[in-house]
Amino acid sequence: MNSQRINALFLTILGAVLFFVVWFIDAGKLPERWSASQSVPGEYEIRLDKDVFRTGKASVCIRSKTDNPKGFANFYQEFMAIKYRGRRVHMEAYVKTSISAGTAHLWLETYGPEGKRLSLDDMPERRMTGTTGWTKYDLVLDVPKEAQKIAFGFIFSGKGQAWIDDFSFQSVVGNIPVAAPDSLEGPVNLGFE
Repeated sequence: MNSQRINALFLTILGAVLFFVVWFIDAGKLPERWSASQSVPGEYEIRLDKDVFRTGKASVCIRSKTDNPKGFANFYQEFMAIKYRGRRVHMEAYVKTSISAGTAHLWLETYGPEGKRLSLDDMPERRMTGTTGWTKYDLVLDVPKEAQKIAFGFIFSGKGQAWIDDFSFQSVVGNIPVAAPDSLEGPVNLGFE
């Protein structure tokens, strides 16, 4: 085989490998402006899922990677509380579960100066278990006037998987605030599109 054929074959194989690496990274990345963490690294996979979703083109899937996870996975977003101070806020999201052990829940909280937690709704009496279809969950929270940040998200602790889709977030009193996608004045990319 001459060197030109070897080089052409090498470039073809390299191009194919790079295509699949880019496809794999893109297929599993998180939606813009969202973050994820794990209390025990490597126990969960947290990714965009373009095959299972309620509406739109994607959901986020959290899946346990071990048979007996010891920690939890957290998928979340935070933003400045300025527009919501002194108001009651309502958040809703749809969740689908296939949990063989453990629980999952949505959460919504506010922070004040120096990161002090001011208020929290983390569904203490309404944790998700077992296998469910797409189910809507609502959380309501008063935002204190001294709040600096609002954070919200989804926590999964256990074996199995869960999908989250179609977050919505609004003030209960008055107009629903609209934030530009590049703004920190409100939540963005709530449908993961």
